[in-house]
Amino acid sequence: MRVRYQALPALEGALGPGVTEALARSARLLQADAEVLEDLAAKQAERVRGEEGGWRADLLAGLPAAIRTRVLRQAAIGAGCPPGALTAGHIDALDALVTSWHGQRWADLPGGVRGRRQRGRLLFTAGNPSEPAG
Repeated sequence: MRVRYQALPALEGALGPGVTEALARSARLLQADAEVLEDLAAKQAERVRGEEGGWRADLLAGLPAAIRTRVLRQAAIGAGCPPGALTAGHIDALDALVTSWHGQRWADLPGGVRGRRQRGRLLFTAGNPSEPAG
C-alpha cells in the first residue's frame, strides 16, 4: 500500500507523469525475458548433464552467466533444495565451483544438499553434518 500511495506518487513528482506505466511495461518485458531464459536454461541443462551422473563443469562454464545460473538453480532444486530457501548466494557458491575452481571442497545448500566438484563434474549429495565446513 505504501508503494501505491507514497512511493509511486513521489516518483511521479520527481520524474514526471507516466512513471507507473513505464514501470509496468518494464516489468512485462523483464518477465518475458525471464521466461525465455528459463526455457533456454532447460534446454542447456539436458546438454550439460553428464551421462555418468553429475553436471559437466566444462560445459557449464561455457554457458552465458544468465543461462548457467539458471541451470545451477534447476540442478540444485532437482537435487532436493527447497526453492524458496535457495538464495543467490547459494547459486554463487555453486557457480564458483564451476567457473573459479581452485580446490574448494563444497557448497552447502538448503535441505541438507551439498554441491561439490569432482573429476570435472558438479555433483549434488546429501550433506554430512559431521564434516567440518571448509
